[in-house]
Amino acid sequence: MAGDLWLVGDCTNHGGLSDAIIVSPDYRLLPEATGADIFDDVEAFWNWLHTSLPSLAQSYSWQAQPDLTRILCVGQSGGGSMAVHSALLHPEYSIKVIVSLYAPLYHNVPNLTVPRPRRILGTMPPPPRKAEGLIRSYIKQSKGSVRTGGNPFDMWELLLCLLQQGRLISLMNIKPDSRLDTPFLLRQVGKLPPLWLIHGEDDSVVGPSTICVHRVIF
Repeated sequence: MAGDLWLVGDCTNHGGLSDAIIVSPDYRLLPEATGADIFDDVEAFWNWLHTSLPSLAQSYSWQAQPDLTRILCVGQSGGGSMAVHSALLHPEYSIKVIVSLYAPLYHNVPNLTVPRPRRILGTMPPPPRKAEGLIRSYIKQSKGSVRTGGNPFDMWELLLCLLQQGRLISLMNIKPDSRLDTPFLLRQVGKLPPLWLIHGEDDSVVGPSTICVHRVIF
């Protein structure tokens, strides 16, 4: 699952693996969409995967046929979060393994919610007043539009502003939705498939406090 904090990237960002079928979902992105919109799109993907992909592969006589009993769900950044949530929301799909790379799994941390000037990947975002202006201007200009991909270089300044101003999670939660609450989902389901969490200790974009291993997993 493509990620980049639900803001940039697209479904073509993953390379190939031998002896495997790679299916990468496309979904709407922030800030044009909300977290609820994103989850609706991912729900539609899983429904398509199980109802349409097998017949599609058969009708086109693919050399490799999908085996939906052996699903490996991999995602980076926002996509890693979606991979974990997919297993929590759909235990009936029997996802075998999850690989989550530098994903924000736990949102209620100062790193994502408290505005503060900070250096991100060696770059200082614009001053707070200017950053807020850039965010509001972008949201106003893009109102009503739909975006499922974005060039990281084109969106970089906006992402810096959103991170510095602690606005990313508030944009995700414009439409309240229990599907966004990782701890709540885990308490409901009670377990996850084998999970490989990868996160850098010095990650300046999504700090390791967002990984919530001790809060949620154990």
